[in-house]
Amino acid sequence: MSGHSKFANIKHKKEKNDAKKGKIFTVIGRELVMAVKAGGPDPNNNSKLRDVIAKAKANNMPNDTIERGIKKAAGADSADNYEKAVYEGYGPNGVAIIVETLTDNKNRTAGNVRNAFTKGNGSIGTQGCVSYMFDQKGQIIIDKEECEMDADEIMMLALDAGAEDFSEEEDSYEILTAPDDFSAVREALEKAGLPIAEAQVAMIPQTYVELTDEQALKDLQRTLDLLDDDELALMKQMRPGLIQLEIGVQSTNLDTIREIHRTMKFEQVAEVVRRINSYGNVHQHLDLIAGLPYEDYESFGKSFDDVYALEPEQLQLGFLKVLKGSYMEEKRDDYGLVYKGMPPYEVLYTKWLPYEDTLRLKGIEEMVETYYNSRQFCYTLPYLIRHFKRPFTLFEKLAEYYEENGLDTLSHARTARYEIMYDFARFYDAERCEAYKQLLTLDFYLRENAKSRPLFAGDERISKEEFRLFYDREDEERRYLENYENMEKRQLRKMTHIERFSYDVLGDMKEEECVLLFDYQNRNPLDHQAKVFCVTEEIRELCKQ
Repeated sequence: MSGHSKFANIKHKKEKNDAKKGKIFTVIGRELVMAVKAGGPDPNNNSKLRDVIAKAKANNMPNDTIERGIKKAAGADSADNYEKAVYEGYGPNGVAIIVETLTDNKNRTAGNVRNAFTKGNGSIGTQGCVSYMFDQKGQIIIDKEECEMDADEIMMLALDAGAEDFSEEEDSYEILTAPDDFSAVREALEKAGLPIAEAQVAMIPQTYVELTDEQALKDLQRTLDLLDDDELALMKQMRPGLIQLEIGVQSTNLDTIREIHRTMKFEQVAEVVRRINSYGNVHQHLDLIAGLPYEDYESFGKSFDDVYALEPEQLQLGFLKVLKGSYMEEKRDDYGLVYKGMPPYEVLYTKWLPYEDTLRLKGIEEMVETYYNSRQFCYTLPYLIRHFKRPFTLFEKLAEYYEENGLDTLSHARTARYEIMYDFARFYDAERCEAYKQLLTLDFYLRENAKSRPLFAGDERISKEEFRLFYDREDEERRYLENYENMEKRQLRKMTHIERFSYDVLGDMKEEECVLLFDYQNRNPLDHQAKVFCVTEEIRELCKQ
């Protein structure tokens, strides 16, 4: 169902759909295992593995996660052994559903699938009962926005490589192939430098059914989004970074939730989110939708603060899309709902949300994407929020700061964001300027293996002698960098960084010396931060000798 460009907007896909695939990283991880076990760990000699890697990259799976999955599957002690199982059945109003699974326990999976159909007022059927309504095709989606080649050139390139069909959508191109020709076509497009947003062998429906009945929609969503304790327990066992989930909160305004006929209880959602957060191994993306009935600017800010407090890996802000035949379109006059007349039919304003407020929320969306979803400011943001009392106000002021200083019309390098954030923090909270310098330095080195220092960080606080003594000992004893086998001291220094702070930047920000070692070969797969060791006592000990 996901992936067919006829019903998908690429920008939306980038911002939302990766997360909406929910457990796609889990599935891809298992596909990597199966591909490696079938054809070996070398993608040059394993076309199936190349396809899975391409799928992983199209779904924004980190390279280090892909590499770890391949290495683990290739290991002699790898116990991962997955089987493919396909289930067919019917959802509400006779909607045909195919469920493809990769599992290490077919009995457990069969029970879970059957339970999902039952809870959604559907029924599981026999093999072949709905598959005749689908065609198995290789499907490749190309992002128009990032593509410089024109449609005719792409079409000829694809057809020459063996594609069966080419179609152009508003913001994307779709190429369909026979399953056996998928790899060759995909590789030809990649070789030509085309930006592939999605690539997979999928079951493409021959016909589409539009559901308008509210209960049927709820039942179908219940089937698709089923998340029970069994699945939570399974998630807890997964490798960090393998699973990515999206929970569509949309709003925490009770009047709004009631009006859009949702049964969500935010307290229950929050409980599940916190529980998954405690595992420390799952990406969670929570989304909010601006432009819903009864949601004005202040109400949206309250929803934002509620969701922000759950500390998801990403907080996605979207804007209501009013599709033809939808409940929102039927109620557009009642809601004073005005929206764009062309796809994606995005809201412009409502009786609760004036156009000016929609524009303000657009600016806030950009700031959230840049400063929160980037995961570049994990220590600076919580400290800065203390000054603004609430998260929404912080991002509101950031958006205003960008506009007032002409920053919103410019493209900024990733490293430049730290300088902008320092200037912003200094403007609003000058009394804690030194604290922001140190927190931003921490955030910078957690993500950036940079040998040139940012301006706000000042001069190096570790002496050349301290560097020398530390790496001499580490070269001999490997107290911290155990995974750097067969690497010389020079290489150790290239893959690490030592920084001295005068605040306890990892703790309560007391003014006390703190020396940290950043290991860039070992990163957290959830936020891509370097592994950090506190080496304060080590440095002191070396200096006494």
